Amino acid sequence: MSQIVQRRRDRIEPIDMQADLMPLIDMVFILLIFFMLSSTFLKPVIQLTLPTAITEEKSQEKLPTVISIDKVGVMYINQEKIERSQLHAKLSSIVSSSNLEDLEIIFSADKSVDYAFFIQVVDELKQFNIHKISLEHD
Repeated sequence: MSQIVQRRRDRIEPIDMQADLMPLIDMVFILLIFFMLSSTFLKPVIQLTLPTAITEEKSQEKLPTVISIDKVGVMYINQEKIERSQLHAKLSSIVSSSNLEDLEIIFSADKSVDYAFFIQVVDELKQFNIHKISLEHD
């Protein structure tokens, strides 16, 4: 009996078990190209040095209004440069042209911006009953 088993063992040839890595390499290369290309389109138009945060808030499906302040103190609303004195009039036109419940403001300021200036802008937003304010950060 052991001779029969031995003969069968002799006949069994080892199978060459190698993984083909080419499809894996192809997929990694495609993903690398995808993320490299998509990240080049995400650069902001206004160069800001944003502070970092542990948590982050995601924006809704409607395009929000973006208020930006650069390190010099120049203010932008949706990439349009405005003076501090024009903020009230500009916010008034934004509130009148949109539904207040759907209005969302994304506020991004350089980390060197004076905190009092930041509070003045947020106070101005709250005067218009705008409470959906997200802070952008890195």
